[in-house]
Amino acid sequence: MIKNRVLRVIFDTDRIIVVLFTMVLLTVLGQLLPNIYYKYFDKTNYITVKQPVPVDAKEYRPGDTILLLLERTSQLDIALDGQYELALVRATDRYEPIAEQNTRGVVTMGRRIIIYKFQIPDDAPTGKYFIRGVYPYSFKGRDISYPFTSDFFSIL
Repeated sequence: MIKNRVLRVIFDTDRIIVVLFTMVLLTVLGQLLPNIYYKYFDKTNYITVKQPVPVDAKEYRPGDTILLLLERTSQLDIALDGQYELALVRATDRYEPIAEQNTRGVVTMGRRIIIYKFQIPDDAPTGKYFIRGVYPYSFKGRDISYPFTSDFFSIL
């Protein structure tokens, strides 16, 4: 009699259906919740650059090469395309893009000092400049762009 009661409790079809439904529900939620968190709630910049980015000199001439000393920290190992733009300062909060360069590379986890060479065009007008950069990358379904700027310098 006790044995029959135990078997009825264990093999009760309603309980089996509830257990199976719960297992499927927890499996689906376990897959979806992290993706939803990373896509909609996570605002972490996994790649950062100490700003303003120092340059190797304060004055350059057209045709010179600028050395950017990027102190980059990454929490990921990821491939990305860096975009750099030489910008001429026209007025307060206004600038004119003069030249741009793109680079492709692999970012490794940790803190690194990177020296990036930016070639000034031969026809660059004189004035006050800076370099704008951006590191666009994707992580867990989220597109992230990390912008940075250099110190100001002059082209004579």
